[in-house]
Amino acid sequence: MPYAAAPKELAIYLHNNKPVREMIRAQPGKTLLYAGTNFKACWKEIGEAKLTNPQVADKQILPEVLKQTAAPGSRYSNFMDWLSDIDLLHPQVDNGFMAWRLVSGLFAANAIGAVSFWLGSWDQGDRKIFAITELPVLRRNKNVDATTKELLDYYARCIEQKKPGDLVSFTAK
Repeated sequence: MPYAAAPKELAIYLHNNKPVREMIRAQPGKTLLYAGTNFKACWKEIGEAKLTNPQVADKQILPEVLKQTAAPGSRYSNFMDWLSDIDLLHPQVDNGFMAWRLVSGLFAANAIGAVSFWLGSWDQGDRKIFAITELPVLRRNKNVDATTKELLDYYARCIEQKKPGDLVSFTAK
């Protein structure tokens, strides 16, 4: 595909399919957003924690939701397959990064109730999808609870002050 055509195709598909857009969501109170690295990439830590930690086991991260969300009328059986294909394209910043921002924004916009956060450290806060997409979208989401809103305000201050190392993780009950 030509330069940046893949995320554009995904955006057009989602724009034209509101019922599919609405399926890119966790169950109420089960949204888990992540960014950065602790001992390993946070998404890997979450996968391991789901096996042993009951507080994390029932939370849903975006890749899990994308694997369960069909992409009818496309050449992909689910959205995770579609995103994985786009991730292979170069330059990645114009393809995979933009596609992940798109679906991450939907995931955050569709969150309901308490939202959990698994945050590690990162060097470039302005290049993390959490900082540039999920956080601002969640701050506008009227369907998240008060504790989530307070955490979002704290996270925004940390990022504005260029202190992503001060971010704390939170698991909603």
